[in-house]
Amino acid sequence: QAEAALRRRDNEEVRDALAWLLWFEPNDHRALLLVGISLNADRRFGEAIATLERIPESSDSFGQGSIALAASLVEDGQLDRAEAVFKQSLALTPQSTEAHGRLVRLYLKLLRQRDAVELLRERWRRIPSDLSVLPDMLELTVKQATPDQRIEFLEQARTTHPGQWSVELALARAHALMGQTDQAREHYQAAVALKPGD
Repeated sequence: QAEAALRRRDNEEVRDALAWLLWFEPNDHRALLLVGISLNADRRFGEAIATLERIPESSDSFGQGSIALAASLVEDGQLDRAEAVFKQSLALTPQSTEAHGRLVRLYLKLLRQRDAVELLRERWRRIPSDLSVLPDMLELTVKQATPDQRIEFLEQARTTHPGQWSVELALARAHALMGQTDQAREHYQAAVALKPGD
């Protein structure tokens, strides 16, 4: 019933259908996954994160759950955590095209085009028959970054979840690309303070 409601995008019905099940079985992993996805769809990211975090790595639902969790973390501005979850998901299921594609898009949000290109190259090395990476690699190699479009998103992430190394580094790069050297220096120094060995 909940899966049918999710396909209809009736997110409240998903949660209603699973309320009794989760009352009796609060750790039912499939139910947690469906509830988390429905909360994400309703843009209730904090609740989605809290729900999806309860799915253990040993569960059959962990693959889908980790992607949904990372997507919620991105929307919530927790970009460092989102990157870590995407990487964990790829380490467990390296063939996952969804986790791979979403991590590439996260790197683009963070103005880390080199990391995005390297991730695509790594996938091509692992799966030489997957030629779908070539158009993306070409586009990323020649496409100019648009830092001005990213700053608002990054500033919001920095405000809601301060102390994220990747966000400070992305802001530094964005301001540097726009010729704003004072702001760039400030964010580079903040990034170095957060990760002195980088």
